[in-house]
Order: sequence, then structure tokens, then C-alpha cells
Amino acid sequence: MNETIRKILEARAEVLAREVNPGDEGAECFDAIRFSVANEHYAFAADVVREVVPIKEISPIPCAPNCVCGMINVRGQILTVVDLGRLFGVRAENHCEAKKVIVLRSGDTGVGVIADSISGIISVKSGKLQASVPTFEGIRQELTCGITADGLVVLDAGKLLAHPALVAEEGGLG
Repeated sequence: MNETIRKILEARAEVLAREVNPGDEGAECFDAIRFSVANEHYAFAADVVREVVPIKEISPIPCAPNCVCGMINVRGQILTVVDLGRLFGVRAENHCEAKKVIVLRSGDTGVGVIADSISGIISVKSGKLQASVPTFEGIRQELTCGITADGLVVLDAGKLLAHPALVAEEGGLG
């Protein structure tokens, strides 16, 4: 069994084995994939994460925005690969040599997101998410659903998939 899959399954088992606190019974929760980019911790709701795949080869895309590493083939499906660190301005250069890509899917749209590391699956109480912090600006602010008490930034994958910053411009870099 793949090491990444084993870790994800162990994390799921831990979440399912936890006792429910009496005060938490009515709280709405969702599972999220926890990962890191440029030493910052993020999460996507698990229902939009199709899978996590190792990177074998990324093909460059001409005229793509600087946050786009290129494209990969995942079982016959071609996906654009995005570096969130570059998109959010927390990394100076594309970090396309990372070893994992989180494949996001919403309807017919899909994209791969570079991850420096995957920490597993966690349970997030949507009612306990704090609003974004003032230091987040621009696209980082737009894509943030909220922040957990321990500082994990929960991102909105649907907004990322539809964001115009990922659109290639003809005749030059976006």
C-alpha cells in the first residue's frame, strides 16, 4: 500500500475513533486535507479533493501565469498544476519540484495544487472557523474560508478553480 494512502487512512481512523463531546453534537463538521506550502499550513475540504498523486513530470504551458507550474497527466486526464506559494506571494519562485499534487475536482473542472507535504485528514467545525486575518490580501483573502483555532487556513477550492488569475493570456505571461 502506498505510504501516502496509509497515512490518510490512519488519519481517517483517528478522526472516526474520537469520542464526541456532548457540546459538539449539533456542530456541523467536515473533513479536510491538511497540507503545507512554503512553511504555512492549509486545508481543502475533503469532498473536493479527488486524490493526491506523486509528481512524475510537469510539462510547461506557454503564456501561463507565473503561479502555474505546467500540466500533468493523471490517468489520461490533463490537469493544470498551480503553486499556491507563488499565487499567494509567499514564495519568490515556482516550487514545481515538490513531490505531491493535490487533485481538486468540482463538477467538470479540475486542477492540481503543489504541496510541500501532506499532513493527513482532520475534522473541522465550520462554526468554529475564524474570519481571515488582516495580513491576508488579494487572492489569498478571496480564497480563504476561515482559520481554525490552531492557525490552519481553510481554502475554498471552488473559488480557486474558477479564479481568473489562473487563465492563460495570449502573447505573454499573465
